[in-house]
Amino acid sequence: MKFRVCAVLVLSALLLATASLAKQPADNHKNVHGFVLGRNDVPLPGAVVYIKNLRTKTTETRIAEKDGVYRIPGLPQNIDFELWGEYGGAKSDVKLLSSMDVRTDIEVKLHVDVAK
Repeated sequence: MKFRVCAVLVLSALLLATASLAKQPADNHKNVHGFVLGRNDVPLPGAVVYIKNLRTKTTETRIAEKDGVYRIPGLPQNIDFELWGEYGGAKSDVKLLSSMDVRTDIEVKLHVDVAK
């Protein structure tokens, strides 16, 4: 009798654990967005945003919208990236997007020392 009770309790615990794991999202990607800003936080439309994959050493670009906003969706969570912006020959500091950062939605402001 005790064996049956223990077996039922163990099976119930396993079922609960499995159900809770099934509810967790399986998305292994992160989305990066933000603004490219000049002096006095003036938006820089048309600024070029660079995203470099540190595993493959490949670089992609995005163009900031009219309000200085950029969006880079779907970056793999397990890869480190470098991010920077350029406008009018000037460059922002390079930001590291670490694979250790488990956030799925990351905002990064890129400041370029240029007057508009």
